[in-house]
Amino acid sequence: MNDANRYMDEIDYANAFESYRIVLEKFPMFAEAAYSMGLVKNREKILNEAVQYFKKA
Repeated sequence: MNDANRYMDEIDYANAFESYRIVLEKFPMFAEAAYSMGLVKNREKILNEAVQYFKKA
C-alpha cells in the first residue's frame, strides 16, 4: 500500500491503481485497497467504475 499511496501523491494513477489491485488480489477483504481504487477512478473521472470499487469497500 505504501507504493500505491506514493503513486497517488505523485498523481501516477495508472501505477497506483495497479498497486492497489495487487494488494486487493492478495487480500480480497482489504476494504482500504478497494476504496483507494475507487479514488483513483474518481480522480480519472471514470465515475461508474469508481462507484463499483466504493461499493466493494
